[in-house]
Amino acid sequence: MVGLIAQTSECYANNRQNRFYCLYLDLASRKIDQIFVDAMGWPATEFFSDAEFGPRILPVLVEAGMDMDAANAYLRTVTPVINKLVLERIVGKK
Repeated sequence: MVGLIAQTSECYANNRQNRFYCLYLDLASRKIDQIFVDAMGWPATEFFSDAEFGPRILPVLVEAGMDMDAANAYLRTVTPVINKLVLERIVGKK
């Protein structure tokens, strides 16, 4: 998880061109963390908790002109897609 935290943090800090890439990386990393929590019984990584995730993605969504309703609708749409891709790549589920 340390590598995912570093990559995600670095992305937000240095990627001003395509901040949605960072959001997608963040979503994928959260799913990976959840896979390990479920499989190994490890505690969830605080970095990927809702309390820390929200403040990271909020600027991306606001800069894109989304209000709260639009941002939530967007996340409800994109999160299952990202989760499916992660599961296909890591777990082999389709």
